Amino acid sequence: MNGTDKKTMNADEAPSRDLEKAGPIFDGELIDDTLPQPRPRTRRHRFVNWWLRSPRVPVVLKSKAQAVQAVKNVVVALLKSPWRYLGAVVRGVVVGVRWWRGWVTVKDYRAAAEESEKLADKFTEIRELTLFRWKVTGSIVVALSVLVAVTNLLYGGDPLWTAAGGASVSLAILGRRKDGSPGRKPALAGPRSLTWTMDPQVLVDAFRDAKLIGKDESLRLVERATRVGDGWAITVDLPATRKATDIVKNREALASALAVDEVQLIVDRVRGNGGHAGRVSMWVADEDPYSSAPLRTPLLGVARWDAWRPVPFGRDARDRRIDLPLAWTSLLVGAIPRQGKTFAARLAAAGLILDAHVRVYVADFKAGKDWDAAAQVAHRFMSGDETAHVLALKDWLVELVGEVQGRYRRMRELDDLTCPESKITPDMSRDRELNMPVTAI
Repeated sequence: MNGTDKKTMNADEAPSRDLEKAGPIFDGELIDDTLPQPRPRTRRHRFVNWWLRSPRVPVVLKSKAQAVQAVKNVVVALLKSPWRYLGAVVRGVVVGVRWWRGWVTVKDYRAAAEESEKLADKFTEIRELTLFRWKVTGSIVVALSVLVAVTNLLYGGDPLWTAAGGASVSLAILGRRKDGSPGRKPALAGPRSLTWTMDPQVLVDAFRDAKLIGKDESLRLVERATRVGDGWAITVDLPATRKATDIVKNREALASALAVDEVQLIVDRVRGNGGHAGRVSMWVADEDPYSSAPLRTPLLGVARWDAWRPVPFGRDARDRRIDLPLAWTSLLVGAIPRQGKTFAARLAAAGLILDAHVRVYVADFKAGKDWDAAAQVAHRFMSGDETAHVLALKDWLVELVGEVQGRYRRMRELDDLTCPESKITPDMSRDRELNMPVTAI
């Protein structure tokens, strides 16, 4: 190394005498203690989470509404149990009589002879066997009568009542409702929309009749039928090969199978954590939900409204309120005459007109008087169907395009706290100095 290199090195090292050694550098994250911090998960929280998500816990123990409905079903079942038991006993008697009649008339033997076309040859044997079985029946009746008389004479009526109770239980078991068994299914099922709430098998039959599931497929009950509003709600899982979107698409066929008008049936796919592509929620109204009188809008009872809040626009068939967002929303209303198009549009506009910070443009090309009241508060108003009115609307739009471009230029001068992401905020729309109110046409 030559002398020039040494001098250069010394010159480079000289400033290092004025430097101080820095301390350790830490990598961290700024935490704002003023914000609410998440609570640590306790055993109680973990248990509640497991209880609500576990498939081993019955649904009735997860929801208060389901538990209340289950208690109601139990109470109703207990009140109806005497009549259901009596009905099962009567059906058991019918089934027993039918079986005895087929046995005493040698129905199976006769049917076999008819199929083999040898009924004439077997007629004598069939007649003899029929007479023999009648004799057996008579002998059994006489023996039972003697046994009842002797028992009553020796032991009184208690053993007879016990035997009668046991016989009624046997008849009730024999007469229990079971598909495919003669005498156990009523010929007239009644209104199916009410029957399926008590008998889920009717709902399965309706899905099969509508060809939404196969004959060998069934449904899995997720939530038992509960009373919701003026109708019944139920949630079911479809077979593995079926999709909820197909059920929604074929709602009319399902309504026909349930014997209700399609406006009374609402079918939705269950989404979110508690749903999947094969889970369907159904609601069946007791009667046409749209046949009731029109409802008064809640806006009639308020003095002002915030345009950033959704406006109550109506109620659905299940009597749930439907809210319409006003900000960032475009609305197109169409219907046949006399169906309330103007009322629907004015209902949405009412939420804007009731906000004093909103700038409203109203162009009524119907040239009627439906919107005349808005002229008192509108920033721009016209009513007419002439060429001049169309040209006036064009000028409005040119004016609004310039307003939008001017707002974007002014937003560039605002800080990110006042104007985040170049979007108007509620505070900005109410600041008169900024002059950026919500504008509705």
